[in-house]
Amino acid sequence: MTHSQVVAPSSYIPHIDGLRTVAVLSVFLFHLDVAGIDGGFIGVDVFFVISGYLITRILKESASTQSLNLVGFYVRRIRRLFPALFVMMTFCLALGFLRLSPERLMEMANSGIYALLSVSNFYFYISSDYFDAASEHQFFLHTWSLAVEEQFYLIWPLLIAFTVILFPKTKQIFVIVGICVLGASLSLFATKVDPSLAFYMMPFRAAEFGFGALLCWLPAVTLLRYQREIVVLVSLLVLAASLAMIPGDEYFPGLIVLLPSVATASLIYFGQGSMLASRLLGTSVMTYLGRISYSLYLYHWPVILFYENETMRSLDWSDRVVIFVVALVLADLSYRFVERPLRRPGWFWSSNAQVGINFALGLFILVGVCGLAVYKQGFVDRVPVQVRHVIENVEKEKARRFDLYRQLCQERSWQLCKDIVAGKRNVVILGDSHGPDALNILMPYWEDPRYVLLSENGCPPMTSETFQKLVNRSQKNYEDCRAINEKLMSPDFFSHVEAIVVSARYTWYTPEALDDFLSKVDLPDKTRLIIFDQAPSFSHDLPELVFGYGQTAGLEGYIAPYLMKETWENSDKLRNVARKHGATFLSKAGFFCEQSNGQCQLFYGEAQGLLTYDRHHLSTDAAYVLGAEVFQSSPGLLDF
Repeated sequence: MTHSQVVAPSSYIPHIDGLRTVAVLSVFLFHLDVAGIDGGFIGVDVFFVISGYLITRILKESASTQSLNLVGFYVRRIRRLFPALFVMMTFCLALGFLRLSPERLMEMANSGIYALLSVSNFYFYISSDYFDAASEHQFFLHTWSLAVEEQFYLIWPLLIAFTVILFPKTKQIFVIVGICVLGASLSLFATKVDPSLAFYMMPFRAAEFGFGALLCWLPAVTLLRYQREIVVLVSLLVLAASLAMIPGDEYFPGLIVLLPSVATASLIYFGQGSMLASRLLGTSVMTYLGRISYSLYLYHWPVILFYENETMRSLDWSDRVVIFVVALVLADLSYRFVERPLRRPGWFWSSNAQVGINFALGLFILVGVCGLAVYKQGFVDRVPVQVRHVIENVEKEKARRFDLYRQLCQERSWQLCKDIVAGKRNVVILGDSHGPDALNILMPYWEDPRYVLLSENGCPPMTSETFQKLVNRSQKNYEDCRAINEKLMSPDFFSHVEAIVVSARYTWYTPEALDDFLSKVDLPDKTRLIIFDQAPSFSHDLPELVFGYGQTAGLEGYIAPYLMKETWENSDKLRNVARKHGATFLSKAGFFCEQSNGQCQLFYGEAQGLLTYDRHHLSTDAAYVLGAEVFQSSPGLLDF
């Protein structure tokens, strides 16, 4: 039988570029919502393992020969990563100035500052979850993984140097194994406590880097040829299954991330000389895409978002092909004219000092441009005059939704704001982020009751059983939401409540879930029940649609196709739930929009404010107008 030694080679390894191709295409296809790539985001973990191996190989060899130059290491990292990043961000900011609304340009610029400073993982951890809808419009969302790598580069050289210098060769591998074990343990712990923290933060990704680094210490392995091919085949199958099936849920990264990490490390180590690895990962196409994978990763997500911003519709296959080709062309140009020429010393930076100066200058300019865009509120003056007043102060208008709630809590004190007080006419509002809309509809016309807002984002009322089925543990307010619903289901909680108002969005939360809650909760017979219908839901933020159209004349007809079917699909079920429990049913969508043609009245109040300043939450002006209609038709609704 033919035998083969497997070692960690020091020369160019074609199948590693093939693995880079698998990684970047997985992420790309995942972001394109291609079916069958549910775990495509794991391509980032493949990159982490590859980086851990390649960087450690360089550092270990340098430290072993006492030639480790940290300044030189960081200079090479700057030349490798930042020119392409700077050009991509310049391209996005310029195109954003031309094509994005002020709000989205300001959002891009704000996240851009963090991306440039290599801390965008902190920014996105605080502002949004990677898998949430809130992340869909973040043009630099994908830079979180670059920030993790760059933070890894700050620590890893010193760690490897100390390992090589302080420990004998026979003991060094135990340090790296310890890092892998510690990283996996931290990932498991953090995923249980806060999955989003575990996803975004570098310490909880140490195992991925560690498995790559471990390859540099593994002894040579002698395998029969067929054994090597079996190992490669199994590793490929595990990696493919991981990319296809591992969900982005509350259990990720945890320990499940070890599957693709170990599979990637195995392919790096045993793929050298493997016919299967060569045929699948070492072809000219795979190695070419691997070489441009960094630039392709940089451009793929902005191209998707700019394309969606222009078309304002869901992507079909022809759209995906166009996006892929455009991103591929941009990546190739970036590789040829930015990455490759500037990767090595040359006229642009012939010395380490020049690298530092040019890097600092580029960083200063781009951070300054981003800061100016934020300061100028997205350069709102560039917007056509006829629509400027409609989309100005979007964030301020969003914040207005909570004015009444803040007013209540300031009057009562924030500590007592959510207390139900015996002897008062308590009206409890339940729901999700649409709860404040109900307060804005009712309170201006029925001022006497004591309103208690117990709604929470992503936390409508439900039984414990429904909660376990529907609410993801990765949700940041998971524990608060669980505590609220347990409180709602406790005996006598509503004993001093005169009325319950339910205002929620019905997508993942269903009328059946509300029915189950109302059937099992302990409600006094005297308690009135009011159920609001779904609010109008649009496929894009309404200000974005107004900005894209460029004028207000004919706006209703233009926006009609963007009214989502979820606006109406649960109305009959909700009516039946209201009828079953003797509740008053109040329509939102039916008041604002015509179901037959999808056209909605879009402007309200003296200031002609928009119906909504996002996709589905009523503006204060719209809520006030609906409240007037409800008061006129049912003046005794909250008279006790």
